[in-house]
Amino acid sequence: MANDIAREIHLSAQKVIVLPNPIEVAKLRDAISESSERGTGPGPHLLAIGRLSQEKGFDLLLRW
Repeated sequence: MANDIAREIHLSAQKVIVLPNPIEVAKLRDAISESSERGTGPGPHLLAIGRLSQEKGFDLLLRW
């Protein structure tokens, strides 16, 4: 995507810096390995992660 943006705005790809979302891998691994009853009962189950802004469409999700 960074290359596409650079190409679109006629900028050298070397001048584009990608900042990944911070992820705490150790905490994720611990959470995965923990036994939990959440989400094991009758569904449907839904997990939605994102910024609460209009373009993300959470209003549609919550209405559903």
